[in-house]
Amino acid sequence: MSLAQANCFHIPLADQSVHCVVTSPPYWGLRKYAGEQGQEPLGLEPTPERYVERTVQWAREVRRVLRDDGVFWLNYGDCYSSQGKQGGSSGGKNYTSAAGGAPRRARGENSGSLMMIPHRIALALQQDGWIVRQDLIWSKPNPMPESVSGWQFQNGGELSRGSWRHTRSHEYVFMLVKGM
Repeated sequence: MSLAQANCFHIPLADQSVHCVVTSPPYWGLRKYAGEQGQEPLGLEPTPERYVERTVQWAREVRRVLRDDGVFWLNYGDCYSSQGKQGGSSGGKNYTSAAGGAPRRARGENSGSLMMIPHRIALALQQDGWIVRQDLIWSKPNPMPESVSGWQFQNGGELSRGSWRHTRSHEYVFMLVKGM
């Protein structure tokens, strides 16, 4: 067994040389990792569409090094759209305001909407030729609480401020393969 630490867009391994790939890439818009990451750090793309596009690009490199009988395990948590403040949740990963608190929004989405990033990724990879064999739930018995406040009508029409979102206690793990 060996471990390769490299740029995910250029994996320094031979074609079809890997039996299994397991990864949990940076979630979109949730944090910036330390160190030099180039012009467009993975996870800090300006739109979810660009993030999905780049994920498909590096997954092609995984496909290149993965054997035909290999398996690719991909872990993703989700986030909520925001207006650029400290809002949002990392699905259990350590949250740090990414890109100085830049807005996390997709076209046509309201603030506070679940972004559905794991599902967008799975569908895009499927469209790119991957077979999505399983969509598993990684259940977390002791999740980080989500304290998000906002306005809501309550008690027959009275506008109140408070926390209105359940704590998510799961992430998604997709099992992908190249062929039947």
